[in-house]
Amino acid sequence: MKNKIVFILFLLLTVISCNKVNEISVSDIEKSECKTDKDVIIEKINFKYINDNTVTVTHSDVFFNCCVEEIKINTDIGENTITIKENEKGALCNCVCPYDVNFNMNGLETKDYTFIFEKYDNIFFEIKLNIHSQLDTTITIREEDYKRYNF
Repeated sequence: MKNKIVFILFLLLTVISCNKVNEISVSDIEKSECKTDKDVIIEKINFKYINDNTVTVTHSDVFFNCCVEEIKINTDIGENTITIKENEKGALCNCVCPYDVNFNMNGLETKDYTFIFEKYDNIFFEIKLNIHSQLDTTITIREEDYKRYNF
């Protein structure tokens, strides 16, 4: 009887360990230089599937401090929800300018996710997307979207 229990436990552990779980991560974060057109009032976020469960995210014309050294992307991952937190690192200046920020999201399964975007600990946009190999969609974020989230 003892051998049967040990054998069953061994099988369970083997089955559990063989189930591959995709770990969602962010990589290859890049930002543009401060753009000269400071009159931009529309941001865009593009999601494009590139390969092996990786989606490139491009956030265009997002405003940050003019003296930003680095844009940090942190994530909180839930079952079907991914919160993307965009933060700046660097000295503070008395000005802002638009940047383009690109990064890869790795380990995404083919399914629906709700993406929540935050800046300075405030939600500014939320969208539900189906991740699939043909994904290439651009979302426009207007001033009204920021107001909706009390940003």
